[in-house]
Amino acid sequence: MKNKTVISILAACALLLSGYAHSGGSIASTPAIAETDAATDSNYDMDEYAPSLSDIAGEWIYEEQDAGITDQYVGRPVGRYSISADGTFTYTSDGSSFATGTIGIDYEEYPDGSKVPLFVFYDESGEPFMASYATVPEERTDGCLYIGQDGASRLVPADPAPNEYGFSAFSDPSASSHRAEANIADIVGVWNEADALVSRTLTVNEDGTFKLEFRGGKAIVGTVKIEYEEHPDGSQTPWFLFYKEDGEMWEGFQKSDEEIMCDLYAGHTGEPHFVRAS
Repeated sequence: MKNKTVISILAACALLLSGYAHSGGSIASTPAIAETDAATDSNYDMDEYAPSLSDIAGEWIYEEQDAGITDQYVGRPVGRYSISADGTFTYTSDGSSFATGTIGIDYEEYPDGSKVPLFVFYDESGEPFMASYATVPEERTDGCLYIGQDGASRLVPADPAPNEYGFSAFSDPSASSHRAEANIADIVGVWNEADALVSRTLTVNEDGTFKLEFRGGKAIVGTVKIEYEEHPDGSQTPWFLFYKEDGEMWEGFQKSDEEIMCDLYAGHTGEPHFVRAS
């Protein structure tokens, strides 16, 4: 861990871990056991829910609750966890601090022999510093993972962090048309560049691929993605972003309010401008 913010978080979460024994439970001593070990333990009925690390893969905002608030959870964002399906994670705070670690599926054991699965977070040295009950994804309150038995901190689902161009991908691409009212079908067709001495032709296909043709035969090909720009008030504006085969963004066009889009204006300046030909 590389700064005081991260160290303080680890210290606070260590206290949460120690709290498990207060209710008669205890964290199993086996560190970072494999998910297959937890899933086949004879004292836990995995027919109810077989936890998997893939269940928590994605982006999460780490929040802590301010002291003295008891009637409802009011979280204060502290940092961001990026969790991979293989159980590795990175943690960032204030855009500068950085830490890595791993997550294992372990269990909390009670005197009667019953066991409850946990997602246990281990720091770079292999020490556990926080844990969350491995609840069924569909039954999580607001989709969150609450840390420790008192739930004084939590992980809140988040969309991926903005890329180098300042845009974010939707967590669920299939839901992007519902959430942002944008769909690749809105721009499928042939487009001609307007107000240009040497105009280019842009073709967008139903599968999301595109081809930009220059006079003389040169062409750029790639893929269109629907991503969004987030504003200070939390609102989101969908964009059609054109990425070349090497992953570099060629151009971005904001989704308009037109029922049938007939114009594509690039960036915030509106140039280049393409008009629909078909």
